[in-house]
Order: sequence, then C-alpha cells, then structure tokens
Amino acid sequence: MIGRDYFPGSTPFEVGLEWAVDLDKPDFVGKQAVLRRRDAGLKTRLFGLEMPLDSHLPNPDDSVLSGGRAIGKVTNAAVSEGIGRILARAWLPADTPRDAELEVLTASDRCRAVFRTSYCWYDPRGRRLRK
Repeated sequence: MIGRDYFPGSTPFEVGLEWAVDLDKPDFVGKQAVLRRRDAGLKTRLFGLEMPLDSHLPNPDDSVLSGGRAIGKVTNAAVSEGIGRILARAWLPADTPRDAELEVLTASDRCRAVFRTSYCWYDPRGRRLRK
C-alpha cells in the first residue's frame, strides 16, 4: 500500500524490503542514493504491532507510545480473526528495542501493543490451512 506506509523517498531499508534489492548488481537507477541513506543510518523504520482483539482498532496516524511518550504513528491496522489479534503497521524509531513496552493511543482508549520487527504476518508452512 503506497501512501501511509511508504512515503516519497523512503528506501527499501526503512520499509523492510532490503531483501528485494541486489546491492551486488554493478549499477541500477537510484543505487547511490539508496547506499547513501543506508550508510547514514536509519532514523525510522516500518514495524509491526499486535494488539488483543478486544482493543479498539487503531486509525492511521494514531500515536504509538513508549513510557507515555509518543514515538511513532500507526499507518494501517486490521482485525485478523485467523491470527486472533489486531495487526498494525507503524513508523517507529529504527532503534526501537525488541522488548519495548508500547501502547497505541486510539480516539477512545490506550491499548497495549506487542512490538514485532516485521510487519508481515503469514503462515509459510500453511499450518492454518490444514486445520
């Protein structure tokens, strides 16, 4: 989804798609710009959040809090009955620790969120299909 998740000028490293770019290729359009951004260090990155089903569904631009302080924004969220959670993507500082205790401030509630380094939820072995 282009728009809230990927802003103009975002690089594959910020959106978690570094696997899709072959930096060993001799040259491609934008290679030098991508390398400069990577080498300068990432400030923000797109991460995943998981919330209990009984939480309020976040809206785009709802704040993500750590220690009561806003550190990022939700881009998108959806209810996943199959996984049994609310799944969201959010722009957060690139150095957000994996064990960070996060909350999402929705219009009507503060909901606990579990930080995920990836925003891709899938079942590579197809286990849920075989139930």
